[in-house]
Amino acid sequence: MAYAGKLADYAGTHAEFLVGSGFPVPFANEIFDVVISEGVIEHFPPEDTEQMVREHVRVCKPGGRVIISVPNVFNLPLTYHKWRVGENYMAYPERSYTLNGLAKLLRKTGLQPIAYSGFAPTVGLEWYIHPYLKIRFPDSLLPTWLLARIGHEFLIVAEKKG
Repeated sequence: MAYAGKLADYAGTHAEFLVGSGFPVPFANEIFDVVISEGVIEHFPPEDTEQMVREHVRVCKPGGRVIISVPNVFNLPLTYHKWRVGENYMAYPERSYTLNGLAKLLRKTGLQPIAYSGFAPTVGLEWYIHPYLKIRFPDSLLPTWLLARIGHEFLIVAEKKG
């Protein structure tokens, strides 16, 4: 939480943080307009992942949005690196997704995907070329549909029906 507080300070905002579980999320039903899950669900087995997404849906208001970001299986530097290092991967265990696979999960939990994008398509190249090489400019040059398909991560914005 100290790191999260520093990020809030850096952004020039005030935020309150709560440590809790995603099984269940410690909030009442339908209280948030937007629920953001960035880099979380991929660290759990599939059956737990679905339960966690259902919790996102539960706390989201009808007509609200759920935004989920996950690693992209089609980002080849990332996928190869995770395969190559196995359990030594810094975020192990971590599952990568396809855009269609995540969209299917969201529909199964009562959400309707309405938009998608991706980011950092070159973020894994420094593992193979040079650790200090940062080639991040393609994010500003590539269209969102391509970033969602080859980016290090992609996200889907989904609307809660109701």
